[in-house]
Amino acid sequence: MKRITAFLLIIIMMFTLTGCPASEDGTWDLKYVFLFIGDGMSFNAVQLTRDAIASRYDSVIPAELSFTDFDTVGLFTNYDAESFIPESSSSGTAMATGIKTNSVCIAETSWGEEKDSIATLLKEELDMKVGIITTANMNHATPAVFYGHSASRYNYYEIGEYLPKSDFDLFIGGQFLDPEGGGEHLSSLAKKEGYTVIDTKENIFGKKDKNKKHLIIDPWCDSSGMMSFSIDRPKEAPTLANYLEMGIELLDNEKGFFIMCEGGRIDSALHANDAATAMHEVIAFSDAIGAALDFYEKYPNETLILVTGDHETGGLSLGYTGSGYTIAPDKLFEQKISYLTFDNEYVTRYKNENTPLDSILKDVESLFGLEDISEYERTRLEKAWEKTLLGSDGYTEEDKLNYGTRTPITAELTRLLANRAGIDFSTYVHTAAPMVLWAKGKDEAVFGGTYDNTDVYNKLYSLFFK
Repeated sequence: MKRITAFLLIIIMMFTLTGCPASEDGTWDLKYVFLFIGDGMSFNAVQLTRDAIASRYDSVIPAELSFTDFDTVGLFTNYDAESFIPESSSSGTAMATGIKTNSVCIAETSWGEEKDSIATLLKEELDMKVGIITTANMNHATPAVFYGHSASRYNYYEIGEYLPKSDFDLFIGGQFLDPEGGGEHLSSLAKKEGYTVIDTKENIFGKKDKNKKHLIIDPWCDSSGMMSFSIDRPKEAPTLANYLEMGIELLDNEKGFFIMCEGGRIDSALHANDAATAMHEVIAFSDAIGAALDFYEKYPNETLILVTGDHETGGLSLGYTGSGYTIAPDKLFEQKISYLTFDNEYVTRYKNENTPLDSILKDVESLFGLEDISEYERTRLEKAWEKTLLGSDGYTEEDKLNYGTRTPITAELTRLLANRAGIDFSTYVHTAAPMVLWAKGKDEAVFGGTYDNTDVYNKLYSLFFK
């Protein structure tokens, strides 16, 4: 009798600790998958964040983020069908569907053949629950490749129409782009397909029915329609980690789930060469991965966590000619607001009031920590302010290279702070750098080594459809 009781206790412990028993052959089945994609997040962006945190404590030993100590690390190429430098649409399509396509295609070939994503297959073939979480717009390129199809990432309304048709269980993100471009509002279409739409501050924290599908649009979006940057985000607003925890709670079920969680605004910040804002976005992204690790601790034998980027943005270098062999990335913590908030709330007013540069520099000192402006730095800022007042119509070829499509004074300020921190940028667009992938959990070894971005899909497919 004692032996039987002990045996029953072991069985009960198995269910309690792991959630479900081993399969018939004694192995554990993969049941929960988290795919984290840092849009524009290269190894250098991750390393910058680690170094910045460490340097705050006068250390040259890089701080660990939630995922940087994962045992399994892979490196993959990410060229697309027409360029060494990919777009989010083509790189996302490769990871989600396993095909190479042209730069702007969404989950279809350059000749128009649609390909279902791994998320769609897991939903339709295995009845797993699926959640898509992003800090970018709901029909932006990266989330779109998992549920939609289009010849162009810029067909926002067409892409948005696929969202309710996907029957995915959960969407959390920023506002729709072109929400009424083809007629009825995309949120209304989602409601007709049975989605509970939540888009107000009053309802965001309310009780939610796990048995229903949800479309949650963040009520704290900025002028881009994306979730506001972490550096700007009010304390009462949910973080990406909060939204991931919300997603886990809604999706957790006995058949398992697949969650794609995108740190979409890392890319936005790096396009603007705003290193400080990008750093805060990487920290928020890491915190969300931390929430997934908490879940992993409950079900380590059935959970797989993958963390990667889709492409590199900005040509970020951890070094600058003017700073020699030292960097001081902790200076980035002195910046208080993003480039976008500075543009919208300060530069607009400066232009309307024709504010002199000396008055602007008083704000710059408190908002960016830029004290003791040198003669060289002032010359850079004077030229940038002159160009800001002049407008892009008066840009020379050199101006276009210096400022891209950014507001000159803001571009110069974020670059100046980056240079003081000992870092620099080579571009306002993407680069051809390969991507690092960190893996932890069930079958993590599959993702070690070197491969192509299409193999992210291929490897996931092989784990579920053997």
